[in-house]
Amino acid sequence: FMTQVSASLLCEFVSLAGFAPSGDNSRPWKFVIKEGSVFQYALLGKDNPALNYKHGGTLIANGAAIENILAIAAARGYVGEVVYEPLPEDISCVAQITFQEQDVPALFTQEDIERRHTNRTRYQHTPLDQELVNRLTTFSADLPGVRMVIAEDPAAVVALGRAGSKAEVVILETKELHSLSFESVKWTAAEEQVAKSGLFIDTLELDPIAKFFFRQCRKWGLMNFLNTFRFAHFIASEDAKSYSSGGAYVGIVVSQTRSVDFLNAGRLAERAWLLLNKAGYGVHPIVAALFFGLRIKEGAVDGLTQKHIELMVESNRAIEAAFRVGTEEQVVFMFRTGIAPYPSARSSKAPPQVSCE
Repeated sequence: FMTQVSASLLCEFVSLAGFAPSGDNSRPWKFVIKEGSVFQYALLGKDNPALNYKHGGTLIANGAAIENILAIAAARGYVGEVVYEPLPEDISCVAQITFQEQDVPALFTQEDIERRHTNRTRYQHTPLDQELVNRLTTFSADLPGVRMVIAEDPAAVVALGRAGSKAEVVILETKELHSLSFESVKWTAAEEQVAKSGLFIDTLELDPIAKFFFRQCRKWGLMNFLNTFRFAHFIASEDAKSYSSGGAYVGIVVSQTRSVDFLNAGRLAERAWLLLNKAGYGVHPIVAALFFGLRIKEGAVDGLTQKHIELMVESNRAIEAAFRVGTEEQVVFMFRTGIAPYPSARSSKAPPQVSCE
């Protein structure tokens, strides 16, 4: 029996959903409050289509938003029940969430949710606290079809950093992907404050020289010329130095790639992210290589050259080896984590779209 929760309280729960992570801060979700329930809809066209195979990125983001709703509900004394795909006639409706008043342990506070952030600085190589690792490994118990793997060996961290950086070669050497990546960049704080979306350049933590070259690289003609000197490979190798820093990599692994599997992957990723940030650790997701790998594994190779296909196959084999994942499973999300200075900039979060019926 579910309690009829007031619309105002449901709006409060939903407002925290907007603090969930999403690709380039695209916020691909909207909510309808009806008959004491929250109906969550994925906005399937908002994410970069080339790096969002099977809407996986959008669904992972929506899973993270679901987890925020459940977390704040628990902090207010309610337990939520999630039904996936409640409206078969509308595939964009990914979940219906109902609530019952119940005294349940709350893992996170509103402040924890609002302070969750991406940190692209270089991390210390200090190993993760083992009590924290033990807590992380329990987080998938109620999420079928998804599990978490943690790579703490320093050699594995370096291998994952290098493998993850290889996707930048494909992006920077492909005109369509290059354009899609740069069109979301917000170049000033004023522009970012107005849009409250896109990739805010200051969150990349670039030094002044790197920021100058990054601005120049938005011009495809120049980028294409520089690539004759393997400039994209140079960028990837430089980024690999940061990507290889930290105490561990965390991978989210699924046995299938259905919509519900991506949603559960997003929920698990958000749990881990919130806990790590709360404990003072940085989190930096690195996922493009994973989506290239999934596309290639399922034969969706349109727009990719043979050279890029081979590079991404090699990259994903390295990721699977470092995480010790079998070829029958798929890593759909991964991030590096470690002790790090607080980031110098964060993306703004606009309130989510909410309507009441």
